[in-house]
Amino acid sequence: MILPIITYPKPVLKQKATPISKVDKNVKETVKNMIETLKSRETPEVSGAGLAAPQVGVSKRVFIVKINKDFIPFINPEVKAIGGETSDSFEGCFSVPGYFGTVKRFSQVEVKSLTLGGKTAYRRYSNFYAHVIQHEMDHINGVLFIDRLKEQGGKLFKYLGKDPEGKDKFLETFLK
Repeated sequence: MILPIITYPKPVLKQKATPISKVDKNVKETVKNMIETLKSRETPEVSGAGLAAPQVGVSKRVFIVKINKDFIPFINPEVKAIGGETSDSFEGCFSVPGYFGTVKRFSQVEVKSLTLGGKTAYRRYSNFYAHVIQHEMDHINGVLFIDRLKEQGGKLFKYLGKDPEGKDKFLETFLK
């Protein structure tokens, strides 16, 4: 089932999500619906890389990330940086539609999480996927990318569409 995306400033987006006590049929159904929802948002112009449960109104500690063509669920994830290197990522979010900004995040992370089978998995990610995982982890901690922009002193941009040459146009703006 395709679920509606919750948008800012809905309160569920600012709440710390609750841990999942058991990977049961409800959790599996939520993950399945999140995957369908993320797939439904893909267009030639937009490809979402991840989706967290709070973004579909479920305040639970689970998110999915599209890695290549696979959708990987992360249940009760714990993320830690590997090394201290950071890099910038130009980010947007389904829950803050039409807005983008450059966020500094760790370049490499290790994730401990449960699989759909209830087993503990350890995985390492770098660059793009490390950024996506940190973005989704923020969601389950009640943090949006616009919060990161504010704390880092970054700029927020509103997407205006394509110019006559087909290039993306943005306008620097502010959220209330």
